[in-house]
Amino acid sequence: MLFTFAGSSLAADTPLQSFEASIFGISEISHFGLDEQRFNRLSIDQRKNILLAKETLLGFFKAIQNKDGKPQQYLSSALNKKFPTKQRVVQSLVDEEQLF
Repeated sequence: MLFTFAGSSLAADTPLQSFEASIFGISEISHFGLDEQRFNRLSIDQRKNILLAKETLLGFFKAIQNKDGKPQQYLSSALNKKFPTKQRVVQSLVDEEQLF
């Protein structure tokens, strides 16, 4: 039994697909939006760069999640020297922060 709520097991009462959707589904915390005037001041290149930055960040996290992923392809050469393996990259993200 995972959790008990009102005397019944949520894990037992929920089909696998529904359970996985609840656990792994995307939950938006907040949407801060973008002021129309600020958006209009962005150049076409700036807009493209923002979208590319999002793609890059998502690619990095997908590479971490994927068993055969290579997150180092998203790192600078300096960071690749500091974190030469996938395990070290992941460890750096989840370990307690250390002061430099």
